[in-house]
Order: sequence, then structure tokens, then C-alpha cells
Amino acid sequence: MTALPRLAALTAVVCVATIGVDAARAQTAYDVQRQVEIAELRLHLYQNVEHPAEVRRLRTELTMADAEAESLKRLLREYEPFNRFSTGNPLTLTVESTRLALLRAELRRDNTKADLQAMQRHHAQRLRLLQLELQQAQAGL
Repeated sequence: MTALPRLAALTAVVCVATIGVDAARAQTAYDVQRQVEIAELRLHLYQNVEHPAEVRRLRTELTMADAEAESLKRLLREYEPFNRFSTGNPLTLTVESTRLALLRAELRRDNTKADLQAMQRHHAQRLRLLQLELQQAQAGL
């Protein structure tokens, strides 16, 4: 009779161990599915939200910097007749601050243009990276 309870206890241990392994496999499969879903969402958000929004923002900023630079150039041309040597320089500070503002606008325009070009140039690589992350997550299934 002592062998029968031992056999029952051993069977119970094997069943519990099997359930534990199955639970671990289920958890791993669940984790892999979550990784796939995360990769899919990252790819989708980049393609449909982040990249288009960043392009719009940079183009808007570029347009505003161009408009500001042109406005400041017109303003400097308007100051020109009053800032001659024969009449003195009554607008020296105003002209200098306008020139500095023009320089700031031109630098911002150039930097924005460079950012936009870099983003467009590396868009395919970023997209490929996200696709590879998705494929890697799917390979774990």
C-alpha cells in the first residue's frame, strides 16, 4: 500500500510540472504576440502619424522662416532712405536689430531645410528598421 500513495504523489508532481511548463510556454507565446503587436503599432504610427506630422511641421516652419526673412528684408529697404550718412544714422539700433532678426530667420530657415532634407533622406532607413523589428518579432512566433 505504500507504493500506491508514492505513485499518486509522483503522478501529481509530474502533472503540476507539466502544467507549469505549459503555462510558461503560453506566457512566452503571449509575450511574443505582444512584441509583434508593438512592432506593428510602431510601424503604423510612424508611417501614418509621426512622419507626416514632422514633415508638415518642418514645411510650415520653413515657410514661416522664409516669410519672416522676406519681411525683414523689406523693412531694411524701407529704413534705407533714412539711414544715410548725410542725414545721420537715426535708426542705427533699429536697423541693427532688424539685421540680427533677419540673420536669425535665415539661419532658422537653413536649419529647418537641412532637418527636412535629412528626414526625407533617412525615411526609407527608418521605415526599414521598423519593418525589421516587426519581422524579428514575428520570427519569435
